[in-house]
Amino acid sequence: MLVGCGGVALLLVSALLGFRLGRDARVAEHQGTTRSDIGRRNRTVDPHQRTTRRQSKFLVRGRSMLPTLSEGQVCDVMLSDQGTLPLRRGDLVAVRFADGNHVKRLAGIPGDRIELQQGRLSFNGHRLEDWIANATIAIPPAMVEVPSNPGDWRRSKEGSWIVYHHRDPYRDDQAGLVHDDYPMNVDVKRGLNPVDRLAIEFKSPSRRRVLFSIGGEVLATLGAGGTARSRDGAPNLQPDGKKAIPPELTDVHPIAVELTPGESINELTQNLRVVREIEFRDDVRKRKARYPIRLGADQYFVLGDNVPVSVDSREIGPLPRSAILGRVVSCR
Repeated sequence: MLVGCGGVALLLVSALLGFRLGRDARVAEHQGTTRSDIGRRNRTVDPHQRTTRRQSKFLVRGRSMLPTLSEGQVCDVMLSDQGTLPLRRGDLVAVRFADGNHVKRLAGIPGDRIELQQGRLSFNGHRLEDWIANATIAIPPAMVEVPSNPGDWRRSKEGSWIVYHHRDPYRDDQAGLVHDDYPMNVDVKRGLNPVDRLAIEFKSPSRRRVLFSIGGEVLATLGAGGTARSRDGAPNLQPDGKKAIPPELTDVHPIAVELTPGESINELTQNLRVVREIEFRDDVRKRKARYPIRLGADQYFVLGDNVPVSVDSREIGPLPRSAILGRVVSCR
């Protein structure tokens, strides 16, 4: 617990407002002062709704929001007494359902049509991860690391590229597609699906040519700011009129990074990290959700970023507005 709270009052607030993530039975400890103190110190008034909004702190426990939120982080949650806090698709929200309070990602809002397309969830015809990638969100989903090492990068035959050779750990490290594995879920047994939203992270701040092979199509992009994403690539473009696309680039060797003259391959590969975006899916047949779903005027659809283990609207169905306690504005 953080210091600075009255004993009895703190225990009461902890019991009422502690947050639980995923299936872990432990309730997260409430962090901070009592409700009345928080109301006095952090009070803001919406001139239209004239609603008192209060900010409270919570300690994250459990793993249903990995890799975005991990156990031990403290989150600031903006509460709203009258349920008028504006909510946007993609926000992290504090919600109450079933046996306690939880943190989830707001995926569907009133009026949305939710469908299942090749196992992936779409909202009004758009994949959720695509919508989130182009929206301004306080806490976007984190990238999932694809296990790799410097030895998986090899110079192409023509010499000006290094190509990532993915090794499938579920096929004795043989060449294979990148799947939606979650390295943090070592105890979860599930079927894996190929992913099509890849990226790399590198330490160099300069722009760097990067190619992705996704579904047999080559996407060319200029990585900047230490990141290159396949979603930003343009299809079927030669990166340079004098440099051919490396022949090694395929869906099982899905990334190629251009070398600069005189650059050390060893130094470059030591600083490359292969990652993928979270893909929001519902491929468990026994779930209760039946698609398509049209959300009513007071219905919201929530998901956990740790897709394989999260208990959310895929299982319990849409939630009413009254079940949303507040919006997560920051975590640390």
